[in-house]
Order: sequence, then C-alpha cells, then structure tokens
Amino acid sequence: MDATRWAEMELTLLATKFYIPPLRPDLIPRSRLIDRLNEGLSVGHCLTLVSAPAGFGKTTLVSEWAAACDRKLAWLTLDQDHNAPFTFMGYFVAALQIVDRQIGQGLVDALQSSQPPSIDSMIIGLVNEIADHSRPFILVMDDYHLIENSEIHRVMAFLLDHMPESMHLVLVTRVEPPLPIAKLRGRGMLTELHREDLRFTEQEVADLFNQVIGLGLTEREIESLRYRTEGWIAGLQMAAFALQGMISARGGTSAGQFIESLAVSDRYVLDYLVEEVLQSQPEQVQRFLSATSILEQLCASLCDTILVEQSAAHRAGQDAEASTLEASTRSQQILEYLQRANLFVIPLDSDGIWFRYHRLFADLLRRRLYRENGVSIAALHKRASDWYEAHGYVPSAIDHALDAEDYDRAGRLIESTAENSLSRSEMSTLLDWLGALPDSAKRSRPALFLYHAWVKFLGGHSLDQVDALLKQAEMHDQNKALSGELSALRASLAIMEGEIDSSIQLANEALHSLPEERVYLRGLAIRNLGSAHELRGNLAPAISAFEQAVRLDQRAGNIVGAVVGLTKLAELSAIQGRLNEAYELYQQALDVGVDRSGNFLPITGRALIGMGSILREWNQLEAGEKVLRDGIELVRRWTHVWAIGGYIGLARVRQAQGDPSAANEAVRTASRLAIEFDASEVDDLVVSLVRIRLWLQQGRIELARTWYADRDRTGVAPVGGVGEVLVGVPTSYALNEMEIITRARLYLAQGQFLDAERLLVPLQKEEEELGRNGALIEILVLRALIAQRKEDREQAVSYLERAISLAEADGYVRIFLDEGPPMTRLLHLAASIGSATAYTGKILAQYKPDPMSIGAGLPDDAVPIVEPLSDREVEILQLISKGLSNQEVADRLYISLRTVKWHSSNIYQKLGVRNRTQAVNKARGLGLIG
Repeated sequence: MDATRWAEMELTLLATKFYIPPLRPDLIPRSRLIDRLNEGLSVGHCLTLVSAPAGFGKTTLVSEWAAACDRKLAWLTLDQDHNAPFTFMGYFVAALQIVDRQIGQGLVDALQSSQPPSIDSMIIGLVNEIADHSRPFILVMDDYHLIENSEIHRVMAFLLDHMPESMHLVLVTRVEPPLPIAKLRGRGMLTELHREDLRFTEQEVADLFNQVIGLGLTEREIESLRYRTEGWIAGLQMAAFALQGMISARGGTSAGQFIESLAVSDRYVLDYLVEEVLQSQPEQVQRFLSATSILEQLCASLCDTILVEQSAAHRAGQDAEASTLEASTRSQQILEYLQRANLFVIPLDSDGIWFRYHRLFADLLRRRLYRENGVSIAALHKRASDWYEAHGYVPSAIDHALDAEDYDRAGRLIESTAENSLSRSEMSTLLDWLGALPDSAKRSRPALFLYHAWVKFLGGHSLDQVDALLKQAEMHDQNKALSGELSALRASLAIMEGEIDSSIQLANEALHSLPEERVYLRGLAIRNLGSAHELRGNLAPAISAFEQAVRLDQRAGNIVGAVVGLTKLAELSAIQGRLNEAYELYQQALDVGVDRSGNFLPITGRALIGMGSILREWNQLEAGEKVLRDGIELVRRWTHVWAIGGYIGLARVRQAQGDPSAANEAVRTASRLAIEFDASEVDDLVVSLVRIRLWLQQGRIELARTWYADRDRTGVAPVGGVGEVLVGVPTSYALNEMEIITRARLYLAQGQFLDAERLLVPLQKEEEELGRNGALIEILVLRALIAQRKEDREQAVSYLERAISLAEADGYVRIFLDEGPPMTRLLHLAASIGSATAYTGKILAQYKPDPMSIGAGLPDDAVPIVEPLSDREVEILQLISKGLSNQEVADRLYISLRTVKWHSSNIYQKLGVRNRTQAVNKARGLGLIG
C-alpha cells in the first residue's frame, strides 16, 4: 500500500503528510550544509539531527538535500495527532512503504485488526524487515518536536539502537528530542546541524539580496543586514520582501537607511518587517493575508466565504452573486500568486488546492490583525464557522464559533454532536468545548449542563462538581424535558456512591421517561441496572441487563456503550471462572471499538487491560505485559482513572516475573491515580488490598499486619461474612469478597488457620451458590494450603483436586503458581498418590521458582519437571540431601542397594540432572524438599 492510499484511509487531507515540500525559486544553495549532510551518509551515520527554532530554514535545507540525493527517500511531516502510538506507527509504516512496499506489509492489516500487535513487537518486526531491504534509503521526519508521547520516544530510541545499515533517519525539530543523542554522538553515529550552523553567512546574504533579488547592496550593507538579523533566515526573507516593496514604491529611498532602522530584537525585527512586507503588497492581497490568517488551512472556497462581505463592501453596486463569483476567482488567483511569490505559503497537496501559511508568518499576521482597528475578527470566525458547518466539518465549525464568541451557534452545534462525541469516545474535545462555553449560553440549552456533567464524571472529576452541573441542568429545565436524561445520569452517580436501591429506582425512571430514540441514555440506564445487580453479586440479572444494553448500543451505533457493555460481560464471565469466554468477549469489544480508519478508540483500553489480566492468569506474562501497557496508553487518552486497573494488572505480572521492585512501583502509580480520583474511595481500597497481596507474596508479612492493625483501630475493617458493609465505602460484593480473601491470606501467613477458615468457609458456600467460580478456585487453593500446614494431607489433596477440576477447562495457571513452593509440594503430593490429573503436570511444568524467595539457586536454563516424583522418590531424595550414601539410604529404608540406585536413576531423569548434588539443588529450588 503506498502512502497516498494509506492516507485516503484516514482523512482527506492526510496524504499531505507524505508530501516533500517543493524547492523555492529564490533558493540560495547551501552547499556547505549539503556537504555536511552528504558526509554523514558517506561515513555511515545512522541519524541526522537538524534542530533549530522556527524560521531557520530547517525544512527548506532538508528538502533541497532530498531533491539532489541519489538515495530513495520518504518524507513524513508529523503533527500533534501523531502522539497516539498506533497512529504514529501507521504513518511510520506508510512512509517506509514509499521506499519499499514490502516493508511492514503485514502490519497494515494488523494495525486495523481487533487486536493489533504491541508497539514493541511492531518496531522489532519493522527493524528486521528494514534490515532485509538491500538498497540504502532515507526517512525524513519533519516537525518531530510535536511528538510528546514518551512511548513513541522509547520506540524511536530502540530503532536508533538497532538501526539497520540500509536506513538513515533524519529528524527535523525545533528542540533536541529526548532520544539517545549523546550516545550516538559519542559513538560517532550522528550528523547534527543547529541554530549556529543554519544562520546565513555574509556570502549567503549577499547571494540572496544581490544575485537572486538583484538589489545591489554594498558589502557594508550586507554585513549590517546580517548583523541586524543575526543571519536569521526568516528575518532576512522578510527584509528582502520589504526592501523590494520599498524600492518599488518609494523610488530613491536608501537601502542603508532601511537596514539601519531594523531593531536588534528578533521580535521587533519581525514586527517591523511584516509591516514592510504587507505594505508592498496590493490592497486586496493585504486584506486576504490579514483575514485568512485565522485559518489553519486554506482553500479558495473557504477563503471566499471569509472575504466575500469585504469584497462586496469594496465594490459598491455589484450584486451579491457577482461579488461571490469574483471573490472566488480572486481567492484562487491570490493563493496562486502567494505560492509563486514564495510569500510564506506552503502547499499541502500536489493539486494546488490546500495550503497553509508558514507558522511564524501566520502568528505575525494574526498579531497584526488583532492590533488593527475596525477589523471584526469575530465576523471572520463566524464566516469560517459557516463554511465548516456547511461542508460537514462540525468540530472546526465549533472551534471558530467559540473564537467568534458566537456562543449561541457554538452551543447549538455542541448540543447536536454531543452524544455522537460521547459514542466515539471523544471526551477531551467535548470537555474543552463545554469548558469554553459560558454558563449563560448553557442556560438556554440546559442539556449542555447535563453533557458537561457527564464528561466530567467520565473524566474522574469530583462528584460535587458533577452534581453541581446536574443541578444547573435541573434548574433551567423549565419544561422538565430533561427528566429522563437527569435520572439516567443520577443513576450513575448513585452507583458510584454505593446507593444501589436509589440507582435502580433512577434507572427505571429514566427508562420510563426517555423515548425510544434516545438510545445513548437508555443504554446508559440499562447498564446502570446491570452494575447495580453486579454490586450485589447477582450475576444472572447483571448479565441479562448488559446483554440488552449491548444489543441496543450496537443497533444505534453507540460504540462506546457497546464496548463498555461487552467489557462488563467479559468481567462477569471471568468472575464465573470462564476465562475463554471472557477473552472472546474482550475480542468482540476490540472489534467494535474502532473509528472509521480502523484505529482503536480510547475506551477499548479497558478491554485490553482485561485481556492482559487473563493472559497473566494463563502465565503468558510477556504478552500480558504488552497488552496491559497498550491498554493503559489507550485509556489515559480519555481519563487516568481507568488506568488504575491496568497498573494493578501490571503489578501482578511484574511480581510473577520475579521483579518485586517493578511490581511495587506499578502499585504506587495505581495508588497515586486512585488518590487523584476523588469521586470514590473504592479504588483506593482496591489498590491497598492488591498491595497487601504483593507484600504477602514477597514475604513482607509485618507490613501487611501493620496495615490491617491500623485499619482495625479505626473501625473500618470487616469482621465476619461477605455480606458485611465496609465503613466509608460503597457496598460491593466483589470488594467485600476481595477484602475477606486478602485478610484470610494474612491469617494463613501468620499461622492463624482457624481465623482464616472462619472467613473462608462461609464465603466458599456463597460463591458456590452464586456461581462465582473464579474466587471459588482461589478459596479452595487457600483451604488446601491451610490443610497442608495442618498436616492434613488427605484434606489438602481433596481441596486441590476440586480446585484443579474447576480450573482446567479455562487454563488457570497463576492461581496455583503464585502460591510458590508450598503449592508445588502439594501438587507433587497429589501426583504421587495418583489422584491428580494430567493438568497437574502442566502446571508444574510452568513453575519457575524465584531463587531469592526460596533460598536456593537454580540455573537459568533449568527446566521444571513435567512428571512428578513419587512419594518414595521424594523420601529417598530427602535422605540424599542429608548426605547419606546409597547404602545408608538402603539401610534406613530397609530396601536393597539396587532399588536405591534404580530410584536414584529415575529421580535424575525426571529432574533432568546428572548427579546427586544437582538433584538436591534442583529439588530444593522446586520446593520438593526442605
């Protein structure tokens, strides 16, 4: 797929991102800099960095070099929208395919699939494919300073560390990027040009003014001009325009007097020069430049709308239709004139339709426009808003309406698109619009208060702020037309505050009041009913409600609602212990949650986080970590609140990988986000319980004990069964379930077996009645470990067998492995008495002990055993570990020496070792012996 086709899949104008800026007719060849760029290629540098502030000719220089370069070259102009990693990678792949269509071919489809590969795996694959590209090529990335996402910088750093010889990267930027520049500089792999390199020399200034423009300046005038502008190219170009216009208009005015009049400060130089440049232009061009400076992009039709009233005012007696026709012709002619004159206008396509001003020039034009008297900037923005609305660009129409302070139009447009924005997960944009709209404009459209409340709620703002906006909506809803909408949103607030009965009542009121066509809010009300049932632990009615909501949202095209519903259904399946079913539902959520270009919406990050947790349970730790990171990156584009679950999942993965330090860091991040989210205390408690679980896995029992002791003193810890309410937080079956299991774990770690069972026995009964098999498996595992500690081997194996029977079909692994050596000994015991299934061996085969936690080293390449040792083999191994000889073992066990040797041979084979010492070390590492 070539760049143009890729761009067409995105948005109409995005093909311009791959367009190499054309060379200017008045270009001053910069051979000294071109030679330096070529030298970097010839000596094998992997990176060229061109870094300088605006107006130093960075892009012009690189495009000049590109035009003469004998290597194949691709160009990518970056912008703020490319800060999303998947979007960035999409454009990155498309740019590479300009060089070779085979590079990244498989990733084009993968990027638009329901489960794209991780960013890390994509860049690794691309590096390998680039390495197979035999012909050297160059990739230019312009405006790299607009990239602020640390994940993208990390990927680019990896690329630079592993750059294939065939590739040369050029970064054009206003500031030095946060990449391993110093390391490349130290290794002699970097070509760099900065502000001082790019300044025009006196010779280049002379070439510009005397050869290209033909002004015949003296050597002293050239030297003075360079001094006044400090060789700054933007200043020199404006000075050239100003001088041309001045000499043409004023005849014998001295160029020297003009040059001496320039101030030293860059700002004043520009202010002065832009005035001189504009004064030399025809009046209609001046009006055009001034009026259209408010636009980010220009086309003749849009400019016509901006200028038509001004044109009519300057052509008295001409009818409106003729004025419009003439304005249209003139706008196109002026754009073409500006391009020919190189008056800081940049083409955005090869057809001469769309343009933009050089950003520095546009800033100056706008500053001049704001200083002018009698110019109605608001009127210009209103006309731009008219054009954008008429052509279906509602977001741009809203932006210009807000700039025009036309709040009635802005409010109307925002109200018309609010539910669509919510459905497409465009929270931040909607929040910005509503924040810019004064309350006075919302009072005539009280639904805007309601939408403002909803986006603040979704963004994790305090419930007090949300409630205040809902009260405003209610106050100004004179005809009670919003009663259904208000009930739907208040039902969500009630859920957050733990008021389940109130939430159910409000949701039913909303469904009674809302007409059928208000599918967004009806779906919200039904999801609230599902959440209420879920909080009470009633899975069947919760599932029914979420299934109904998903059907409604999908029929109405409410992507966000459908993704939320599917994600909730997946979570409920996981609660039931159906991991395979849950994973499929998360996949469905990803299939639904894409925009028109196939890119994931931020809401799908919730599905990825859920998938990452399931992959962790399946012991696919590397894959789980990558999916969790991708999910966190996505949800943080909407609200940081939803990233809490991602960091919790990441902490558990890191602990399973044997990196407790990283696990604790992830939990600290989750805790910080939970504290920032002041709408609820539930998330704070959840993070605390996860931290306690990690402490217990890390053997930090005293920290966990102290935390609970502090809570008990404040009277907020539960003391009995699962139905008890935690003081200070909403009632939630799942939260109480988590609290009880975590406290039981602490009791187990402290040897308080009766206290642990006092909590677990009634909870087990409730889980069995409610079909919550996910927690039931964990409870059975804990009861098996308790029985083992009490030396009740028969009971321990019984609990373990039942846990395995529930876990096997859906591939549970970590729920056993996370318990460490005690569980491995129990699994071996079950295998030795012949009561375990083949799945026991599969679990043991994946056990990778942490030497720090078990006090015995294990070689990096050691492979856990698949076939368990028998009781007799474990017994013999225990005696061998005490230093007994084979004969002494035979005498102790009353068996023959030959039998000992036969058992020893079987032990060595099962453990994959060659001698007694290796067998003892590995058995200790696996927790088979003490």
